[in-house]
Amino acid sequence: MKIASFDEVLKSLNRLDPWLRSLGMEPKSDRWHPAIQRVEKAKKQRESVERGGRRAPINNYMDGIFEALEIHEIVEAFSGDSSPTPSRRSLCAPCVAPSRHSMNSRKTARLAT
Repeated sequence: MKIASFDEVLKSLNRLDPWLRSLGMEPKSDRWHPAIQRVEKAKKQRESVERGGRRAPINNYMDGIFEALEIHEIVEAFSGDSSPTPSRRSLCAPCVAPSRHSMNSRKTARLAT
């Protein structure tokens, strides 16, 4: 199991947009940006609770944490890679290599007939 602090996750998530731009991809308003906001809110709440404050629910907390950790892993895995190909594939394509994708499509077509 990997452990990451709020600060580590926020640091990598805040590198997301500049990293995408460096690959020639314009960042969008996507599911990861609200996840960043949930992690920031959770960090502030943790600090407040540690000082004796009350805990308040955070809407879609678990979904936001999972999404934040997903993009954290992608950014950490590919941030040193200057080639846009694996990065683009990891962010917006199926988890199948292009050569395998066409082979799988042909197999599926044969099975369907």
